[in-house]
Amino acid sequence: MGKREKAVFLEEAEGKRASSKVSLSKMILRMVGILLGILVVGITVSAFLSGYIRKQAEESIKSATEFYAGQMDTTFGDIND
Repeated sequence: MGKREKAVFLEEAEGKRASSKVSLSKMILRMVGILLGILVVGITVSAFLSGYIRKQAEESIKSATEFYAGQMDTTFGDIND
């Protein structure tokens, strides 16, 4: 290899390294964007499910207390009779 060929080879190799760094940084940036998107979706779903579960628990507790209050009223009514 002559000096000129060697210089051309080194320039091409350097160009490939630079483009490799650019593509790697773009790939990392895309991965970070995707991960942030997944995080936002996860937080949104978690908040929705948390509210839904809380609502179901409140309805269950309300139903149970109404049932037991009705049973107590019936029992006290029977005692009074």
